[in-house]
Amino acid sequence: MSISRRSLSWLVAVGLLALAAPDAGGQAVPLPGTGTRVRLMESPASGHRITGSIVGSEGDTVRLASDAGDVLLIPASAFTRYEISRGVRSNLGRGLGFGALFGALGGVIVGLASADENSWVCSTSCSAVAGGVVFGGLGAIVGSIIGASSHRERWVQANSGAPLAVGLSLRW
Repeated sequence: MSISRRSLSWLVAVGLLALAAPDAGGQAVPLPGTGTRVRLMESPASGHRITGSIVGSEGDTVRLASDAGDVLLIPASAFTRYEISRGVRSNLGRGLGFGALFGALGGVIVGLASADENSWVCSTSCSAVAGGVVFGGLGAIVGSIIGASSHRERWVQANSGAPLAVGLSLRW
């Protein structure tokens, strides 16, 4: 089996790029700037998290104002990954959706249970649909109120914990 001259050229070029690339295995992923709210994690197995705002950094140590009010000095090697806060938002849409869904399901069950086969006004399926619509609407209202009154913080993973690496892709 012979290798064409073009393929050999590509292999040599890729090999030279790999040799010339700096070793990124020991580099740490840079943390965001001062004032950013972060959640630092030791390891996925331990589940230990520290949440607070970055006050500054000195060398390989991060200065973090924790939620408890303490200023902590944490070595960068102590955590494997971190997440950045994207703010606190209400759960209005979620509450509306869950309320409507469970209200409609409950309404269908009530409509089926209370249906009268001999009724000349509404059949069994009509009672189920009417119950689903009425109770679905009520569930949406209640769910919206509950969702609007509850809030949660949104987090975005900033690094995967894996060391940085140089990648190369070839297109023919």
